[in-house]
Amino acid sequence: MSARLLEVRDLRVRRGAREVLRGVHFSAGRGEVVALMGLSGGGKTTTLRTIVALEPFDAGAIDVDGVTLRPGPLARESRLRDLRRKVGMVFQHHHLFDHLNATENVVLAPVHAFGVPRADAERRCAGLLDSLGVGARARALP
Repeated sequence: MSARLLEVRDLRVRRGAREVLRGVHFSAGRGEVVALMGLSGGGKTTTLRTIVALEPFDAGAIDVDGVTLRPGPLARESRLRDLRRKVGMVFQHHHLFDHLNATENVVLAPVHAFGVPRADAERRCAGLLDSLGVGARARALP
């Protein structure tokens, strides 16, 4: 694949006999903004879920800053560590995990994706929550 930060080439996803994505192709460079637009049910979320390796795909290739995903079953999480450091997804309804308090929700990515010691992540979280004026809610459930 090219030196683009993100390249999706001929992405195809099937669900049974139905082809959900039919040859999606696009790329994005560092600092470039790309809009993925279409009708409801058109495959936007499916495309994004394949890019972040939350959903398998049947054909094509995805390259995220040197991490290449291939068709077939999803790789084990341990093999996706490099991808997880480069890409994430904020869902349309970006709810927090309701069984975790605000701090626990915020420190998930730094601790699990980047290996930041929990105490360091919690200190950074406290500063961020304070800067947003919600520090007093750090231990509150969503």
